[in-house]
Amino acid sequence: MLIKIAGDETEIPDGFSIKQLMRLKGAADNIVVVLNGDIIGAENWTGTMLNANDEVELIQFVAGG
Repeated sequence: MLIKIAGDETEIPDGFSIKQLMRLKGAADNIVVVLNGDIIGAENWTGTMLNANDEVELIQFVAGG
């Protein structure tokens, strides 16, 4: 199925969770996940399944000086 990650269409298998997507993308656990405009807490990543046409943003905060 197709979803959008940071505006780019990405093909993933049906029944993928946010946690599986993060592993696929090599994303760190210290990020904020936004699914269709809603922030999804880390405690819900495993149980939140992705659907066709979902829009996902993976946001990582970086300290700087």
